[in-house]
Amino acid sequence: MKRYFGFLSVLLVSTILLTGCEGLFEKKDSDSDMEKSGYENFSEYCDELLAKWIEEDILSAHYSVSDPSDYGVEFSKDDYTLGVIDMDDVLADYETLKEQLEIIESFDDDDLTEEERITKACLIEYYETKLAYEGTDYLYNAFSPMNGITSALSTNFVEFVFFDEEDVELYLALLKDVPNYMESLYEFTREQAEMGYFMPDYVVEQTIEACEQYLDAKNEPLIVTFEEKIDKLDISKSAKEEYIATNKEYVENYYLPVYEDTIDLMEELKGTGINDGGAVGFGKLGKQYYEAIVKEKTSDDISPEKLAMYLDDAMEDVLDEMIKIYSKDEDAYTNAPYMTIDLETPEEAIEFLVENIDQFFDKPVTESYVIEYQNPACEIDGVLAYYVNCRIDDVHYNSIKVNGSAVEEGSIGMYLTIAHEGYPGHLYQYTGCYGNDDTNEARKMLSFIGVTEGWAEYASVCSLDLLELSDNEKRIIYLDDVYTYIVCSRLDIGVNYEGWDITDAKNYLSDYLYVNDDLVKELYYSAVAEPGVYIPYTYGQLKMWELREMAEDELGKSFDEKEYHTFLSDLGIVSFSVIEDELEKWIDEQ
Repeated sequence: MKRYFGFLSVLLVSTILLTGCEGLFEKKDSDSDMEKSGYENFSEYCDELLAKWIEEDILSAHYSVSDPSDYGVEFSKDDYTLGVIDMDDVLADYETLKEQLEIIESFDDDDLTEEERITKACLIEYYETKLAYEGTDYLYNAFSPMNGITSALSTNFVEFVFFDEEDVELYLALLKDVPNYMESLYEFTREQAEMGYFMPDYVVEQTIEACEQYLDAKNEPLIVTFEEKIDKLDISKSAKEEYIATNKEYVENYYLPVYEDTIDLMEELKGTGINDGGAVGFGKLGKQYYEAIVKEKTSDDISPEKLAMYLDDAMEDVLDEMIKIYSKDEDAYTNAPYMTIDLETPEEAIEFLVENIDQFFDKPVTESYVIEYQNPACEIDGVLAYYVNCRIDDVHYNSIKVNGSAVEEGSIGMYLTIAHEGYPGHLYQYTGCYGNDDTNEARKMLSFIGVTEGWAEYASVCSLDLLELSDNEKRIIYLDDVYTYIVCSRLDIGVNYEGWDITDAKNYLSDYLYVNDDLVKELYYSAVAEPGVYIPYTYGQLKMWELREMAEDELGKSFDEKEYHTFLSDLGIVSFSVIEDELEKWIDEQ
């Protein structure tokens, strides 16, 4: 029963963040002066908290809200900066988080509305997840080849939308500030190496290779995309030409040199890493770090040990079901993942989904979106498409970016990817949450990646019911996908928490995939360089199906799929523990 399932040919990217130091390196938290005294109620506190978050980082503000002044925030030209990495500020952030957690917990649930209780629970989980990283900051690999700062920088500038001329000014100021930001990150990385926490040499080589790819690009993405975006603005031709010239100058003088500097840094620090394996190689601190990663990536309070057992059980269930289908319907087992459908293009797929998902989901709050094909200079191997989040106060600007070179017209993979990124996946979920006026604005700023990726995976599988496929074909398509995710996530735990070396990895992988030494190295190195990267997709979708099965078992014939999806949509983006608590109430109400 061994199969090789076309290893993760689609990498799904759902969020755009500047710093690869997600959750660890933030500018000094400006809400340290917030005290419960002076706030008449929880809602007023959340409003102030939201304003503090917005004013803290102008790049995040650009991606998050249309007009900061609507939230009482005014930026000056002095704020047009990426900031710097300062470990003193990072340490101060943890103290601030603890203070804020105490304030949030001090609000009495009896004094709160139902929505405020949900928001309070989400804030507590969000802060506790961030606090789980305390003391482990030097273990974070800011220069990991796939999700590190070198790729995040490019993505954030490429996806920076110009709504008006002021946005162009902000973009150029931030572009010019890149060397300042990166220099502080280089300083941190040197400190990291001195402490013995630098990455293994094989990851260094991957990072260098990634930087060289940016430098060797025939067309620089930041120049090409800037010209495309500036052309759409209603400003004079001379102004456009001046901006284009300035952008070209800044890219050549401030942006591209940091990739050369990063290569120099990697060469300088190569050989200083003392741990060639996963996070557990750093001892107790490494285990704490990975436990925090699992907490964050699952959006749930689950330990690596329990997650490993959860995945092992899931794999048994997947294999048992595959065997049953194979024994009854060999054709479905063999052919389903490679079937073609009548919907040939991403445009046709999303139009079909918008027109038909109301069979199982509520109508979307917006049908406003654009599908944009990436300029070839911006295409990344293995990335078929991604959704750029809308703003919390404007659900009508939505962009799905498609890698035209990777699209297989009429394929199941293309259809599922568009469903994942668009309707009823990310676009549907985010616009539904952000467009819900009953949802607290501060809650809309929180990230629960296990839930968002879990929903997108779950919803895309639900969209298979709209196609003329047999039940066995639909199940094999789902099982085929989740099988690979389970393998990769279980390997991740083995490498980063259980101390597997590359031989252990090969032994495990050989039980489930047809592998050669090159593939084993690729997967092992990926687990070391990007710990937890597949967990949101794996645990998220398994948990989503588990919750649905619980609702179906409890409600029996009275279970209504569309009503269940409405419940989840109305609840918004929350942690899994909040979903479980609210689901129990919903089931009782039914």
